[in-house]
Amino acid sequence: MPYVIAVIVVLIILFYVVWIASIYAMRVLGFLIACIVIVTAFTFIAGLIWGVVLPLRVLRGHAAETAKVATPQSVRDGKIFKGAPKGAAKEFGWDHAWPLYVPYQLRFDAAAVRREAKYLATAVHDVSTVWWPTSGKVLMKAFLGATRFLILRIPAYGFILGLFSGILLWMTIVALIQALVVGAQWITTRLLRIRESRHMKKHSATVKCTRCYRETNMPSYRCPNPECPRIHRDVNPGPLGVRSRICECEAKIPLTVAAASRVLTAHCPFCEAELPQGAGSRRVVVAPVFGSVGSGKTQFLATTAVSLRSMSEDEGTPTKLTALTPAAEQFLASSVEETSAGSAPLKTQHHDRPEGYPFLITGHGSDVELHLMDAAGENFVHSGSSESLGYLDLSTSLLFLLDPLTIPEVREQLGPSGVAVQVAQGRASDAYASVVDRLRDSGEDLRKKKLAVVVTKADVVAQIFASEPLPNDSAGVRAWLYSHGGDNLVRRIEADFQEVGYFAVDSTPGTPLDSPAHPLRVVDWALINGGAGSLSAGSGSPAAGAVDSETSGHNAPEEHSKEAARS
Repeated sequence: MPYVIAVIVVLIILFYVVWIASIYAMRVLGFLIACIVIVTAFTFIAGLIWGVVLPLRVLRGHAAETAKVATPQSVRDGKIFKGAPKGAAKEFGWDHAWPLYVPYQLRFDAAAVRREAKYLATAVHDVSTVWWPTSGKVLMKAFLGATRFLILRIPAYGFILGLFSGILLWMTIVALIQALVVGAQWITTRLLRIRESRHMKKHSATVKCTRCYRETNMPSYRCPNPECPRIHRDVNPGPLGVRSRICECEAKIPLTVAAASRVLTAHCPFCEAELPQGAGSRRVVVAPVFGSVGSGKTQFLATTAVSLRSMSEDEGTPTKLTALTPAAEQFLASSVEETSAGSAPLKTQHHDRPEGYPFLITGHGSDVELHLMDAAGENFVHSGSSESLGYLDLSTSLLFLLDPLTIPEVREQLGPSGVAVQVAQGRASDAYASVVDRLRDSGEDLRKKKLAVVVTKADVVAQIFASEPLPNDSAGVRAWLYSHGGDNLVRRIEADFQEVGYFAVDSTPGTPLDSPAHPLRVVDWALINGGAGSLSAGSGSPAAGAVDSETSGHNAPEEHSKEAARS
């Protein structure tokens, strides 16, 4: 019996010892767990903070991973945008410019941040697997493994969890900002394009090259950096910029034609010729003259240029004239010099593709670019000889210069009159047909074009036919031609064109600006038909104002025919 009591007492003591030891062990374990939780919380917070700071380090280049850069060359290589460009850059590829940061470069930066986060997480995980005491005994090995898991692995996982939580927070904020920015860019781009389209339509703005005779509404623009050879083909707002873009050389390029044309040098996208300053932002009126050799084309244009310059220098008129190219400056200077000397202009040299003379006319509301297009009479022998004159297709109005002395009935009176004057070579009908037949063969609808029949040498006609000189009005000039042997030509002209105006001009230097026979009257007609303002607007010029009376008879060939028949 005493032995039983002793065993019971020993068991009780052992129980209490084990119980007390368990209590202390649980306290120690609880303390360890609390420490681990606190440490893990701190490592989580540290990881969270590092996850927020890490993108900044990547963007500043202080991280192990660096972001790929969306360079202009990668844009050109098709690595940034999906598909080839559309519009003006379609045939040239993407322009040499930096793409928008959002979303294109941001995409690469976000990828670099993710790579850096993965790299850092791997490094932290590797640290948690560094050397730790080991044992061959199962229990000791399990104990050492558990302590390593508690002391190293759990805090490491807390740091990694905090790191990716911070990265996820950053990426969520960035995604929201990106959505807002991309949406704002899309809306702004559309609004700018709509505004640009309305501006172009309001001013009928376009580009018509005086060298290659091609037309476009999007000229190319050279980078403003004189050391940069890049030419930007499409300055519409888009993935390369909204209000402006950055060239490969980091120069700033304003976007939209209206903005770029004010500060950049424009080039023709077809022949690369340099265009006048402001090209593409204003209305262009092409005034192409054609006629036989010696019909007075160059004299007509020279008198026009000199008269426009005189108006520009007159403070009493709002008209201001500016020669836009060296060729135009040379033509104006030589015309002024020849006029001052009282000599006739030199005959135009024969070129298959003569360069036109662009002039800027301001002071009548919106600016207008007037192209005076001259070609030697040899270009108007037959339809094949005028085939290279593409500017004839660009113009809505054509100026046919007719030397009345080429009409047999008129020339018969030249000898008896004793007037010495040069007569144009060939027949006027051949020169007319060389252009009209070529336009028709190329598919041009002549009904959409307007023709001015400009009867030159009105001063000579007045000497030959003193009793019946050329009238000043369209119907009168037409009737005069009809009754003096030009009836066949008149009938063909009115069969080809729906709208025809007839003018009698005296291109000699002494013709007053307010004379109804001044060439400016014809130019004014071309400007009005081209949608530009009249030169007479606000100036009270009777010569220009008389053009209004010409338009009333353009659509009445039948009435003209009856009037001519009566005469």
